[in-house]
Amino acid sequence: MGWLASTVKNESKTRAQRFIDAGRPLPLVELVGGDYLLEALQQLGPIRNTGMGLTIPDWQELAAFTNACGLALEPWEYRLIRRMCSAYLREFNAGKDPFCIPPTERAAIG
Repeated sequence: MGWLASTVKNESKTRAQRFIDAGRPLPLVELVGGDYLLEALQQLGPIRNTGMGLTIPDWQELAAFTNACGLALEPWEYRLIRRMCSAYLREFNAGKDPFCIPPTERAAIG
């Protein structure tokens, strides 16, 4: 998702907008379970601009968000949401490179 939200250097449209404009399907993977974690990630917002650069939500913000939304998450779910935020930020930054391969097309490293 971060890769799709990124804008290639010197361009004005996000990668997702470019796929849509070209009439191509977005390169997404099909989820098998865990939809609620992805929904929480989207509601929380995976990245923040601190004025000194982009970062992910801190633990306090994540705890406040889940408390405000009435979500009762297990510790592993909190850790997974943070990892998802980190992956989003990593791919958002990587996606600025015009030669960056979509994550869905990269070979799995075993």
